[in-house]
Amino acid sequence: MRTTVLISSAILALMHSISFGQLAVDWEFTPTGAIISANISGATLAQNLSAVIVKPGWQGSYADQLKPENVKAAQGRNGDLVWKGVLHGDGVSVAFVQKAMVKRNELLMGYEFRSETDFALETLMLRCFLPTDGNAGKARWVAFDEFSLEVFSGTFPEKLPERYHLLTRSNLSWLMWVLPSGHALLFDLREGNLVGVNLQDDRRFGINAFELQLHLLGGKWRAGEKVTSKLQLQVLPESEAIRWERKMQDAIERERTILIQKRAPLRLNSVK
Repeated sequence: MRTTVLISSAILALMHSISFGQLAVDWEFTPTGAIISANISGATLAQNLSAVIVKPGWQGSYADQLKPENVKAAQGRNGDLVWKGVLHGDGVSVAFVQKAMVKRNELLMGYEFRSETDFALETLMLRCFLPTDGNAGKARWVAFDEFSLEVFSGTFPEKLPERYHLLTRSNLSWLMWVLPSGHALLFDLREGNLVGVNLQDDRRFGINAFELQLHLLGGKWRAGEKVTSKLQLQVLPESEAIRWERKMQDAIERERTILIQKRAPLRLNSVK
C-alpha cells in the first residue's frame, strides 16, 4: 500500500510515500492539523476530521480546527507531523498539541488539550464525516465494545430516518465503516479516553454526510485541566476487512461463552 500525506498549503507542503501492496491512501491535512480527506482509489473514506469545542446546548462552537480564524497553529520542526497551537473564541482559550504518524496503511493520531480558561461547554469532541453520496443505502458500519461484549452494526440509511442517531454509546473499542467498493476505514478507539460516541445522519441538519462524534469532555473545563486522546485509523482492503470482522465476531462470542460459564450456578447432582 502506498500512503501519501498532503498538507494543503504551499508553505506547509509535505508528502510521505510508503509502499504496501497496490492500494493508494491519501491523507490530506490542513495547516491547523485537521484532516480534510482520506481517499483511496478515487473513493472518500472520511472527511473533515477535526477537534471542535461546542457551546452549551449545541449553540454553535467556540472553536473548530477547520476554521483558521479560531485556530493559531504552527507545524513542528523538520517537517514532522506535529502541530502546536490554540483553539480560541468568545473568551475561551485551549492550547493543543497534535501529532500524526503514518505507518504503512495506518494513521496514528495523538491529541493533548489544556484549557487556559474556566468555561462551560457542551462537549470537546473529535468528529469526522462520510459523504452520503455513493454511500447512503450501500455502505455499512460495525462497532465492537470489548467491555460489554456487544456488537452493533447497520447499513447507512438510503433516506434520512426518523431516528437520525444511528448509534449512541458511552464507549466503544472499535468502529469500522465499509464502502460499497469493499474498502474499509477502521477506527481503533481503545486509547481514545472517550466519554461518548455518536454516529448520526446529518441530513437531519441539511448536511449530506454521516457524522462520527468522539466526545472527550463535557460540562465544565477548568483552567489547567488536560485532556488527551489517541486514535488509530487503519485502511483495509475488502478481504482484510471481512477477515477482521469475522475475527472480532468470533472473539466476542468466545468471551461471551466464557462469561456465561463463569456466571452459571453450581449444579450439584444430589444433596442428601
